[in-house]
Amino acid sequence: MKGCSNYLSFFLTVLTSSLLACSSSDFFDKIYPPAVLTPQEVNLPQAAVSIAAGHNHNCAITTSGETYCWGNNEYGQLGSQGANEECGTGSYECSSTPLLLSTPVSYIDLSCEVSSSCGLDADGIVSCWGLPPIKPFTSDITPKLLPGDIRFQSISVGDNIGICGIADDEETYCLSNDPDYDNSTVPVAVSNGLHFIRVESGESHACGLTALGDIYCWGNNWSGQLGVPPEQSGGIPYSLEPVAAGTGITWRDLAVGSNVTCGLSDDGLTYCWGSIGGLTTEENMADQGHLPSPVSNNIHFDKIFVGGYHKICGLTDTGEAYCWGSSGLLGNGSYDGSPIPARVAGNISFTTLAVGGGGHICGIENSGMVYCWGLNYDKATGRP
Repeated sequence: MKGCSNYLSFFLTVLTSSLLACSSSDFFDKIYPPAVLTPQEVNLPQAAVSIAAGHNHNCAITTSGETYCWGNNEYGQLGSQGANEECGTGSYECSSTPLLLSTPVSYIDLSCEVSSSCGLDADGIVSCWGLPPIKPFTSDITPKLLPGDIRFQSISVGDNIGICGIADDEETYCLSNDPDYDNSTVPVAVSNGLHFIRVESGESHACGLTALGDIYCWGNNWSGQLGVPPEQSGGIPYSLEPVAAGTGITWRDLAVGSNVTCGLSDDGLTYCWGSIGGLTTEENMADQGHLPSPVSNNIHFDKIFVGGYHKICGLTDTGEAYCWGSSGLLGNGSYDGSPIPARVAGNISFTTLAVGGGGHICGIENSGMVYCWGLNYDKATGRP
């Protein structure tokens, strides 16, 4: 199933890139709701302090500690019954208006994937709503507690890899439905003696950053996203144990997407490996997809963000946002993709960004205002 998923992802990426090269905005406007070419404000009732993007939905924490979600609500991932707009040719509900969680829970951190949203409270307790990729959860708008009694410092949820997080005991634990990744009903320690200061989950793999600046990855390795050839991940296209990635470079940040991993080096330069077609200018993917490939333009970023749909974004230390990738709609007013970072329009200074899996991007501006752009599938950008 994983092989089919990767081939399908590759086919869709090539198809999208080809259509972008030979057509105009008509393609997006006919296949999807109208695309949002530049950042547009999302109508949140209060300033936001944190934001997370799923495939076609988002959730944000406001200054009052309340959580609002908008976009796709097919599985209850908005945490509310208030979604009353039709999406998916009328087969499920969505909302362009941010909806307050029906169950009042105060979170300090959020993470979203295709069909669910998860929150971390100040006591280190994790709860999820929608349809999380873990047992024994079923579709529900009401947040349900993560099994086990582990308290977490941070969490990150992915489609197949499940939920991973750094616990109070400094160990990293993951919990997944997928039989390739332990198929456990309680969090399982995966750090193998390593201590991570940051952990990120993608579609089918996850990576951690150590205090010494080393990156280790585990999970699916079909595209070399673990940073090693398949034969170095046990001779199979996945690894249950963390393997060293991007060796020889000291890292200070990382970001994980569908089948790609990116790292920010100590000197602020960005490198990516895995399925990075159209994300860098180096054509080394046929036989060396596991090697870090530098992003051109030599822009020094302070933070980097990766999602699906072959989109990557970076923030400079002054909050300037740049995005690049083969699928276009990067926020610079154009439908075209770009292999080099393109400045997001509007002269907006952002504190953070969230790159969705379905082609949209959102960010929080210095004052707490939220802006979104890109594909508006399932109202993910907050536009009707």
